[in-house]
Amino acid sequence: MSKTRIKLSSYSGHRKYDRQSATLIDNMDGIALIQFCDEVPISLPSDLIIPVNVKKYTLTEYSQIVKVGDWVRTNGDGNIKEVITLEGQVGEIGNYYDEINQTEKSALFIWQNRFPGNSGKKNQIKKGFDYSWMVFLDNKDAFIELITGKDNSPKVKCSCCEKEVELFDLDLINKKRICVTCLQNLYTKCDECGSFIEKDKLILQDGKLYCSSCHKKVYIECSCCKVIVYKDQIKIGKKDKKYYCANCYSQLFTSCGGCKLEMFKKDNLHRQGIDGSYYCKPCFNERFGTCDKCGNYQYHDDLRIDEDTGKKYCLNCWRQIAPIKDYRFVPKYEFQKFAWENTLFLGFELEIDTPPNILPEQVAIRFSNFLKKEGINDYMYFKHDGSIKGFELVTHPLTLQFMHKNLKMKTWLSWLASNNCTSYDNEHCGLHIHVNKKFFKVLDVVKLRLFIKNNWEPVVKFSQRNGIGMSYCSPDPASVKEILGCRAQQGRYWALNLNTGDKQTIEFRIFRGTLRHERLIATMQFIDAICHFVKTIGITSLYNEKIKKDSWAPFLEWCQKSNRYDHLVKLIKRGKLR
Repeated sequence: MSKTRIKLSSYSGHRKYDRQSATLIDNMDGIALIQFCDEVPISLPSDLIIPVNVKKYTLTEYSQIVKVGDWVRTNGDGNIKEVITLEGQVGEIGNYYDEINQTEKSALFIWQNRFPGNSGKKNQIKKGFDYSWMVFLDNKDAFIELITGKDNSPKVKCSCCEKEVELFDLDLINKKRICVTCLQNLYTKCDECGSFIEKDKLILQDGKLYCSSCHKKVYIECSCCKVIVYKDQIKIGKKDKKYYCANCYSQLFTSCGGCKLEMFKKDNLHRQGIDGSYYCKPCFNERFGTCDKCGNYQYHDDLRIDEDTGKKYCLNCWRQIAPIKDYRFVPKYEFQKFAWENTLFLGFELEIDTPPNILPEQVAIRFSNFLKKEGINDYMYFKHDGSIKGFELVTHPLTLQFMHKNLKMKTWLSWLASNNCTSYDNEHCGLHIHVNKKFFKVLDVVKLRLFIKNNWEPVVKFSQRNGIGMSYCSPDPASVKEILGCRAQQGRYWALNLNTGDKQTIEFRIFRGTLRHERLIATMQFIDAICHFVKTIGITSLYNEKIKKDSWAPFLEWCQKSNRYDHLVKLIKRGKLR
């Protein structure tokens, strides 16, 4: 709703309204309905009212516009010490001595009218006017509303164009009185603080206008590339305390991935780890080490240490220098036999567990060095096996007599035992023995399968498996009829495995690992004896359509008569088949 005033000259009977503004409620047919403050609305002729404007100021703001001697006409409510209605009051700006601060200050003196009245205390001030109360202009809690219109409106000069305009049409900009026209032509608001600033002093940044003060608060210049950057995106160099944009900072600095220390890249005091992060030298040395062979960096935990030389190796180099080969490794086999021997070659795979506090490769290096000293390293090699926590010792194809004379089994088995290696004690270690297929005719293989099938119980007893790990060396599932029909095996986890791929061998997988010399050599003699025994007997000795013939007792008797299997015969005589 618009504000109005009453023409005093035509409505002198209502003197109490002579300086008040009223709200225009209705104006029809020459009659205006107005309301003063919260009073009951009154009606009067429309030609007695004057349209006015109302503008609200705090006294602190208003004190920057007025000067001593100005008259003030107020409208609205103001908080001056207590809630005091300033509706329609008249006042004057003057000086008053502040007894508390012992200084003279500008103040607003208010009176209700220019005639004696009963509202408030009356004291004389300059010009002989009575006032009801006074408030200093620096009171931040006080405010007034000014009314201006066509009747008795004060005129003030604009600081820019020097035209006299109504006080209501002025704004205080940087302590200057600026009229509305000059304000629109010469000034623009700062998008950050909302203050009016001269247009040629505003700074355009990222599509917004800023005064110099706000621009400094919001943006900072990069010390390197001089690009203006939003303050929240700036980075401060801890070394030089300068401001940098993200791009320059990343080019000039890096932080340690460990202690977070900031480092100049140009100082070359950092190193890049294998994880891609940069580290200061202490943190880098704490996390990474150098392979003594290839020179590459690795985590300390991933480096292998040769305890004999103290050198460190990455996993790839370690595998190159360590004697343990990959599980799929196949060497060029060196067949070893005496000139007068037959052509049955045996080779065994002995699974060995190494001590838990020593790397398997370290044990293998020491063991390999020992074998070299003994002159037997050319007869065997080592392979990884995922089923054990050590390595697999594999021999080249050797005849039984060559093993007896040259392999020095007792010597190196003692070395393994004295270095806390195990085989039998760890239930998952096995002993697999290979024999060359060329030694057998087709019928010999059939007889070999029938012998193991018919004598399963004593064979298992001799193997020392004791029911442990039998899933890797199960009995042949084929029936006697299927074996006689030469039915092929499926898979390889059988006690007698015929599926050895390119090796062209038959594998006996049933035996438990051991580091005892008498047990290992007896097992080798046991396999050699079986292979020769089946070649000496006919198929009817192993199979009859009506009954399963006993071939175990004839086999033991044959072994004792052959004079080739002394260790095996000792076990037979003692009745120890385990």
